[in-house]
Amino acid sequence: IQRKQTEGWIIVFTDGSAKVVKGWSQAGYGGWYGHGSDKIFLVFIPLLEWQSNNRAELRAVLQALQQKQPAERLHVVMDAEIVYKGITTWMYEWRTHGWVGAAGPVGHSDLWQQIYVLTLMHGDTLSFQWVPSHIGIEGNEAADRLAELGRLQHPHNATQVQKRRCLAEGRAVWMGLGLEEMLSDFGTSSGGGTSSPSGTESNENPPRGVDVGRGWARMV
Repeated sequence: IQRKQTEGWIIVFTDGSAKVVKGWSQAGYGGWYGHGSDKIFLVFIPLLEWQSNNRAELRAVLQALQQKQPAERLHVVMDAEIVYKGITTWMYEWRTHGWVGAAGPVGHSDLWQQIYVLTLMHGDTLSFQWVPSHIGIEGNEAADRLAELGRLQHPHNATQVQKRRCLAEGRAVWMGLGLEEMLSDFGTSSGGGTSSPSGTESNENPPRGVDVGRGWARMV
């Protein structure tokens, strides 16, 4: 990561979060570009989409790729190993087989296909790295907090009491990241969720199996 920074690459840490709260699944994701960056984002997954950690992780990477400018060199750092392997190896095989793997249709293929196209389009100006989670890497910890904040803004937290609690927790996260000056934008909506600017896999969703070793996974 440090070598990429010295070579002039933009570094973004991405992460996802998912949880079941009072029987309702909710997920969010975030991306951290460094202190003071105006590219930082946090978003909740729209209601009609699958609310899972894998989808949140994928959406975080996808948004980072969508925000990338053609002339920029972007290094995407994530702690989701299955997403990293999918991007760097498996998705090329999945694409050859029509996004169908040994276990059946690849989960979240709508997102995988977009990531595939953007990866080809940006070519050598894009690179990826996996890091273990929660070992004290500043960017990874910040992305984790942003993803959790995105989840907290999910409509499934829509009662007035929950709204007040989520806003209070969100404000604490923002101040912890040194983003006090951006608090006035807190709660604005962009795209599928709240954006401006980890989590565990929701166990409410029916299991569909993950074959990590072969990369032919149907991911929830």
